[in-house]
Amino acid sequence: MQKLCENLQLKMVPVEEKKEVFEYDSVDELLTRAKGKYASGTNKEGIVIRPVEPVYSKTIERPLSMKILNNDYLLKE
Repeated sequence: MQKLCENLQLKMVPVEEKKEVFEYDSVDELLTRAKGKYASGTNKEGIVIRPVEPVYSKTIERPLSMKILNNDYLLKE
């Protein structure tokens, strides 16, 4: 995705973390990781998690990904 955005000169949200091993053991850890603020000072909407190498999911009928929402963002400041 990063290469595609670069080639098309599209802006992309920052990649905050890239690892070969998924190190989170609980939903609470993911919710904590989703918290934070953008450079503008507003709450981040959350994080998107995708495998380093795309994996097709029969369940969702598309490449596997998940979004963890920042609960502070949901409160709409």
